[in-house]
Amino acid sequence: MEFFDHGLGRAGCTLNQMAMSPRMPSRAARARLSGVLVGVALAALAGCGEQRPGPSPSPRAVFVISIDTLRQDHVGHYGYERDTTPVLDELARTSLVFERAYTTASFTLIAHMSMLTGLYPFQHGVLTPKNALSEEVPTLAQHMRAAGYHTIGFYFPGWLDEHYGFGRGFDHYESHHTAEEAQEHLFAALAKLPADKPLFCFVHLFDVHNAALVNGLETMYDPPAPFDLMFVPDARQRLQGADPRLAWKRDSAAVSPGQHEAIVGMYDGGIRHIDTVLGEWIAHLRELDLFEDSLFIVTSDHGEGLNQRGSKYGGHGGAFEEGLVVPLLMRFPGGSRGGERVGRPMSHVDLLPTILDSLGLERDERLAGYSALAGRPEEALIFAERPETDTILHWPWKMTRKCDDGRTFLYNLETDPLELLNLNHANRGLEARQTVESLEKRALQARSSRFQPRAQGEQADLRSEETRALLGDLGYVDDSD
Repeated sequence: MEFFDHGLGRAGCTLNQMAMSPRMPSRAARARLSGVLVGVALAALAGCGEQRPGPSPSPRAVFVISIDTLRQDHVGHYGYERDTTPVLDELARTSLVFERAYTTASFTLIAHMSMLTGLYPFQHGVLTPKNALSEEVPTLAQHMRAAGYHTIGFYFPGWLDEHYGFGRGFDHYESHHTAEEAQEHLFAALAKLPADKPLFCFVHLFDVHNAALVNGLETMYDPPAPFDLMFVPDARQRLQGADPRLAWKRDSAAVSPGQHEAIVGMYDGGIRHIDTVLGEWIAHLRELDLFEDSLFIVTSDHGEGLNQRGSKYGGHGGAFEEGLVVPLLMRFPGGSRGGERVGRPMSHVDLLPTILDSLGLERDERLAGYSALAGRPEEALIFAERPETDTILHWPWKMTRKCDDGRTFLYNLETDPLELLNLNHANRGLEARQTVESLEKRALQARSSRFQPRAQGEQADLRSEETRALLGDLGYVDDSD
């Protein structure tokens, strides 16, 4: 089946312009049991932690879990000092862990569309709420259903709604507002699986993301007890009288150092909350005999800025590493390749090819990414694309161009991992000039060879008034952030 037409990449700001189950207990009851649940999950995981099987068999189930706004360097097995992710850290012992995985945009809509199509943003074209995915482009769920899998998906409403194309290929696609509601839906669906088909399951969790920035709520992040005060016990007291909307959008100077510590502590509490929930899911999947022989993937659509730079908390890290570098682990059946860590950069567009490769399915060579099992070619560029910024990475060099004024920033991530020194300044040296020119030329060549589906074109804003209000309360006041 032909899904793409030949053609050049969409222009955008590209360089070729010089693209089933019991009723859930209450949150309070769950919170009292959280330590026990984590312990049970860790014990279950540790049971196979030391095994290093050979090549993995074809998985009987594939799970892709996307934890919205999970910043990589706040995850324990990536070196974070707080105990935010004991379940994921134990899972990492039997997983292939990617040290430098890149999202394609620090924006939920764009990033997930790349994750679930294997295309870069300027290819799939879903860049604003006025864009929907071309009918020519198959989603991961469509690939899986075509391969005989029963497909189920669960998502937080707003950016992953069906009208953008996300529901395609799912036998069951259902929204939720909390991880607890997602668990109800997931367990109910698992209780009704067809006996004659393998399973594909996608889950989008939004609980780590900032809460509604509305009057009367003084916290920027709002995890349930006891996670809210797990790392900074007086966090809510410190934040009394704060205006999270102001700090999110315009003026972080109004936040004191103590309040900043409280904000980060509550963000980390949200991570620990979701980590605990995932522990419950893994334990349940083991009870159903659906975990050990599955491909279990956990990642995030983007990171979070946490006011690391600039004058506001919003923006999800933008084009900087804190926004683009995401956690990614893949646990193959039997824990094959468990404990291996991949240092070479990879992109979310590599997810779909990797899943198809692990299933022994033929992939469309016109996809933008590469299978992680075969390895990404060292010379291949990685792109992060938005209408506002265009980023090109070839380790250790990273170049970002502002689309409004053409300003170009160049960083050497090996010597300057925090991106503090823009090497593309007025008095740039020969190496910087040659690097910029080389990246521009190679990006143009790579984009000109892309397959490009016919664009759907802009439509009226696809969001309902209810969805617009929901996203507005979360700080989304325009087409992105």
